Amino acid sequence: MKSEKITTIFVDIEDSTGISNYFERKKYQDFLLEFHKTIQKVLKNEEWKVVSEEINHKFMGDEFIAFLPHEKCGDAALEHALRLAATLKYEWYFSEHNHKRLFGDKEHIELNIGINTGDVSLMSYPILSKKGRTTKRSYEGFPITMAKRIQGASEESQGSRIIIGDRFYREYSNKTKKGYEFHYMGQKTFKGIAQRFSCYEWLGGDFYEYLDFKGTNLKKIEKILQALYNKNPHNPWYAALLANYYYFWGERQYYKGKYENENYNKCEKVCISAISDISLYNLRRLNEMLFTCLEVGQKWDELCFRSEQAFNTDPTFVRALAHHAKSLYMRGDIFADKSKDAAERLIILFGHSLDYESLWISHFILARYYAKNKPDLKEANKHLKKAVDYAKKSEIAWAYMEYYFCKEDFEIIKDNREFKKEIAKLEKMWEG
Repeated sequence: MKSEKITTIFVDIEDSTGISNYFERKKYQDFLLEFHKTIQKVLKNEEWKVVSEEINHKFMGDEFIAFLPHEKCGDAALEHALRLAATLKYEWYFSEHNHKRLFGDKEHIELNIGINTGDVSLMSYPILSKKGRTTKRSYEGFPITMAKRIQGASEESQGSRIIIGDRFYREYSNKTKKGYEFHYMGQKTFKGIAQRFSCYEWLGGDFYEYLDFKGTNLKKIEKILQALYNKNPHNPWYAALLANYYYFWGERQYYKGKYENENYNKCEKVCISAISDISLYNLRRLNEMLFTCLEVGQKWDELCFRSEQAFNTDPTFVRALAHHAKSLYMRGDIFADKSKDAAERLIILFGHSLDYESLWISHFILARYYAKNKPDLKEANKHLKKAVDYAKKSEIAWAYMEYYFCKEDFEIIKDNREFKKEIAKLEKMWEG
């Protein structure tokens, strides 16, 4: 009997028992078949090869369970689990039954998902068949039971209905520093388990990086994501899906040279509306997309207000303080000193954080300040060097473009050798 660490993803159709009661037998069988086909469609992707092995997944009627062995996936198993959960739900929204419901008078049917990490045993069981006695291997252990129990807590969810266990949360947060992506639901008591366990609801992440927003029917994708959000504008999960969709296309157009495009404007509207309507959750990701949209549109007054508001709501939100410092600077020379103070505050408070992009922004603002507003060659070069170091650490290829659009700020030091050396590093990153 072998023991190993795995992450379990337990998927269940919301209110499947109730659905079976009012669906005719044939209709319910077709409904379950559509559920199975949706999952199989996702698992065909090469990314999920480790899951598609027979030992690593099971169908059980209206339930599906997948295992991600850390021995094969390493720490990436944690990120993969969230990606798989999001992908399954996204594809399920496009199923025939949900499509009819979304544009009819009924609520769509959700998938409830529980995710847990722990050490389990790989056991072998005897199986009798016409071919004789064989064996089948299966993962067994308390962490798997907990994944199912945690999934049951999704009934209390008002968002994604993707619930994770405490160990998963601690390990993922420690390795990625993305603890803000989760909403603490409190300690829960589960059937047959004496101890109480903490549960967290996943609010969603950078969907635009891995969901298939490049489908053949873009109007259908947009229409369904809009329908999800319009039916429940207080749900952060649906808001994040729709905003990420517009952000994805906004970014693609931006990097093709269309710096101001309608998709950024649409993303901005969704983010502002959601931030206004949803108060229960920490909406960092929506705020981050909003900051980018406002920055691209050069709406500095609005960005200044929104970033200050976001930081006051969450004083650990480094990116909000960075954008506040930048927006102050971009509002003109009369705000330059306030911008400098905000940038220095960020460096003092969060100088040891791993948010290199925010540190890049802050040091670059200070480099501009000491090159233009209060000329000091030594200070300007010192902050520029630090900014470039953080840009390299975070692989911020667009850092050179940031310099390109404001290079007149560095007019009095543009011939300095050290200055040229640092700018050459940014240019090389951009060209690469």
